[in-house]
Amino acid sequence: MPSTYDPLLRLELQATGENATTWGSKTNNNLELIAAAIAGTAIVSVSNIDVSLTEANAATDQARAGILIFEGTLTGNVNIFVPDSTKTYATLRQTSGAFNITIKNTGTGAVLSSSGPDLIICTSATCVNLVATLAANISTLDVRVAAVSASVSALNVQVAAVSASVSALNVQVAAVSASVSALNVRVSDVSASVSALNVRVSDVSASVSALQVQVNAVSAAVSVINALNIRIIE
Repeated sequence: MPSTYDPLLRLELQATGENATTWGSKTNNNLELIAAAIAGTAIVSVSNIDVSLTEANAATDQARAGILIFEGTLTGNVNIFVPDSTKTYATLRQTSGAFNITIKNTGTGAVLSSSGPDLIICTSATCVNLVATLAANISTLDVRVAAVSASVSALNVQVAAVSASVSALNVQVAAVSASVSALNVRVSDVSASVSALNVRVSDVSASVSALQVQVNAVSAAVSVINALNIRIIE
């Protein structure tokens, strides 16, 4: 049974009993290709024409490299086509020209930033620029933080206004309390005056009662005198 190749990195999968005298070199070749997939670089020249990265079974190619370095002068937007399989690419953009470089397979592509570096994650259906996604999320978060900060500032203004109102109310309450205290003092003074007046009225009443007794006594004496005068005249 002949060897086959894996669909992700196109490494040679040796069949049992095959390559009796060459399996060692084939294994070493696979290990080198794995190293290239992790840390190997591929230089990709760009201008204004779409580029499909080279693919090869069990041999060096561009699509397997872990790092893609783009060089050249861009005179138009360029698509870089990669295999329809899962793969992660670190990219460096060393180009001139204000045009886009897009990494893509059959799905939606991932646009490289103008300076880089970027980290492109491809599935079998699409490619995504992780760095750009994180940057967009951070920008959105910054907007939300700014909104929260503005809300907090507005709340602080409202709290300060409420605090000022409470302070003014406390001043008014203190003034009312002082007025009530002064009124209590006056009421106490009036109560004392009324009590003193009651005492005086009681004294006058007692004097009037004593005078009435004296008047009654005089009246009785007058009656006795009148009676005596009547008898004398008779």
